[in-house]
Amino acid sequence: MVDVEDCAFLAAVPDVCSLALSSKSPPDLTVSARSRELRSLSVTCARPVEPAPLRTVPNLWALDIAAASVADIATVTELKGLRYLEVTQDQWRELSGLDDLPPLAVVGTHPHRPERDWPVSTAWVTIYDEPPSPTA
Repeated sequence: MVDVEDCAFLAAVPDVCSLALSSKSPPDLTVSARSRELRSLSVTCARPVEPAPLRTVPNLWALDIAAASVADIATVTELKGLRYLEVTQDQWRELSGLDDLPPLAVVGTHPHRPERDWPVSTAWVTIYDEPPSPTA
């Protein structure tokens, strides 16, 4: 989780697979879009986020925009690798009325924009050759 608007620092970590961005102003997704390894993105922002740079992310399969205002939600229809989408009911109504949605496997809808506390505090234990699991 990052609380910044300027994501230029991501250029130094091009192999990021999962990213959660939270800021008061829209984060610049241009640098995030350069990460060819990015698979999962979650954005929390009160001001409209422009998702257009995500068109160039070839491996993006999970997108959570439920806690974000999105400038052009139709851009989601152009993210053909997307399989998981988390949105509000209003965002889903708008998207489901559009043609050519990606072949989504899962759509999670929230009745309203969720209030998210950042950073999310989760203690993780890493066991090699096993997926991570939350600690009790």
